[in-house]
Amino acid sequence: MTIDFEGNVQLCCGTYDSRRFTLGKYLAVPLENLQRKKYAHDMCGRCMQRGVHVYGAYGGPDFDAIAERTIGPDNARLLRLTAERRRKRIRRSVEWLHRHTAAKCLSSEQSAWLASRYERVERVLLRTGRAIFRS
Repeated sequence: MTIDFEGNVQLCCGTYDSRRFTLGKYLAVPLENLQRKKYAHDMCGRCMQRGVHVYGAYGGPDFDAIAERTIGPDNARLLRLTAERRRKRIRRSVEWLHRHTAAKCLSSEQSAWLASRYERVERVLLRTGRAIFRS
């Protein structure tokens, strides 16, 4: 669930009109009631019926390209969108490679350790601005 700066629970992170999509106060309404309101809301049903919630939760490569085209090349450069797209593509490739090779012979603990090392390297490269993530 999405909570705004006033503690109001919004329908989801993909809705922006608080007059139409506020479900209630986070601290005043029980979680079960908020969930019930969410799934009973017409907009939630329409999005889930079309699978939009999957794209919102997991993203899609096409969304990045649409965003880049929409804001233009100068703004995309300022926001380093090309580098972010490259980083996501590399991550998807590593995850695919792991699923189809190492995951078949590693224990869940070993896989978790390997994932933590990858994330650590990824954070260091992002922090230092290494070439692999530059646009």
